Amino acid sequence: MVLLFLLTLAGFSYLILGEMEKREQARLANGDARVSCACGQAVRRDWLLCPACAQLLRVSCTFCGRLKARLLRFCPHCGSADEQGGT
Repeated sequence: MVLLFLLTLAGFSYLILGEMEKREQARLANGDARVSCACGQAVRRDWLLCPACAQLLRVSCTFCGRLKARLLRFCPHCGSADEQGGT
């Protein structure tokens, strides 16, 4: 009886965690994922400026011109190292 209860509990846990993972992946795919600025304000990944402190969040890669996070040393699109990134 206890074994049946534990197996049922494990099954429900597996289903709940699977659903949470699907929702997180869908949220990331839609670009709604939130990150924190240095000031602590929650910002969307596609925003260029923090609305609270006006800190620049994204810059153009000096090699391919596509937008990347300001603090990244390497461009995720072309892989080039940027002297200004990572500071």
